Amino acid sequence: MNNLLARILDNYRLTGPNYVGWFRNLRIVLNYEKISYVLNSPEPNILPEGASEAECVTYQKWQDDDLSARSYIVASMSSELQRQHENMPNPSSMILHLQEL
Repeated sequence: MNNLLARILDNYRLTGPNYVGWFRNLRIVLNYEKISYVLNSPEPNILPEGASEAECVTYQKWQDDDLSARSYIVASMSSELQRQHENMPNPSSMILHLQEL
């Protein structure tokens, strides 16, 4: 990741009350990485046996991008928020929970 983008998340760690600004910066990073779609798209179904190579590639890309997005989100939170969110299943559930705080 670009050092400038890493500094954005380092400088704007989520502490709770700064959610709006943090989320704006998170979207900048996820958009740059071309993975922001995982925030709004449902997890794909587990592939059936005999799935095509294209289906396997698409499924694996979503899984990899989901992991990257979750990692960016958790890494840019305060320690307390990390503890609360590190075991959530996907980025969209993390964001939904944060919006409710």
